[in-house]
Amino acid sequence: LAAIRDASRARRRDPNRLRTHAAALASTDAATRRAATAALAAAGLDALPALGAILAAPDPAVADAKPVAGALVARLGDDARGPLLSWLATAPVEEWPAIIAALDASTAADIDDYLLAPATVAGTPAAVQRRAATALEAREGRRHGPGEAVARLAARLDRVLSPAGLPTAECDPLAGPPTVDRAVWNPGTRRFERVALRPRAARSLEALHLARDLSALNVRDPAAVRLVMLARVEALLLGAGDAATAVDGVDPARLTASLTGPDGEDPVLLVDLVEEAVEREMPEAAAAILREIERIHTSTPDLLAPTLPPATRRRLARLLDAPDESLAFAAARTLSLAGGDGS
Repeated sequence: LAAIRDASRARRRDPNRLRTHAAALASTDAATRRAATAALAAAGLDALPALGAILAAPDPAVADAKPVAGALVARLGDDARGPLLSWLATAPVEEWPAIIAALDASTAADIDDYLLAPATVAGTPAAVQRRAATALEAREGRRHGPGEAVARLAARLDRVLSPAGLPTAECDPLAGPPTVDRAVWNPGTRRFERVALRPRAARSLEALHLARDLSALNVRDPAAVRLVMLARVEALLLGAGDAATAVDGVDPARLTASLTGPDGEDPVLLVDLVEEAVEREMPEAAAAILREIERIHTSTPDLLAPTLPPATRRRLARLLDAPDESLAFAAARTLSLAGGDGS
């Protein structure tokens, strides 16, 4: 019985079968349309890719299917938000029209900011840009420019990376570490998969999406650049394993890349970034940034690096009193290896 149920569930989720049902929404036979509608409604989130393709299709032959497809997406409500944004974050640009069409058809709240980059980034394919801009104009009643897009995305990323931006997770000491449930797009299987994520990992998915959008908009404001770097470092550390050893497990080249802004690597900006990470209760990220500062100011056999400037030494010395012992140790290590004159 379990095997039969699993097989039935897999069949309902089969992408090819769902595409066939979505195409059947345009059938001239009423019974075929009803059967297709019922199958797509039963598939839930798994039907979103097929329904998005119908909504974005320019073919007049499927015009009659679009209202039904839109209604099926709208029925999912806020449940469609996370999966569609996960798909948008990983999909190639040619799939964006279907995702944007599904986002626009959904009744999910708080998605407008994620349409700003597709609508305003220079070089975005015209069809994608037009669809995103039209959806935003219909939702907000006006057009948007790159400057406003940067300001709104930076403000949102600022909120996401604040302590209050961590998703709420129920904590049961007997069930292990607290987790939150997310539907994440798997490009390999082309399906949404339910995964249990730690709150920091769930937040990182959203923060990294916003950081990529800001990078595509060629953000130059130092405050926004720092936010992008923090999101990158956080994601890099989460991919390096256990928090206690993640700093040692990070590839130095990838750490340097994550901390390089549009105008190159700026040691002064990195010191500001350490303090911002501490204020945002991200001690692991602060320790990783200290490791990069240490690299910049440590001489090698073929390179004589500058020592830490006195002002930087004073700022890092204050971290020796940090409540987090790992961060205090990281600051002491950086001062010992790159601080220069002991006085």
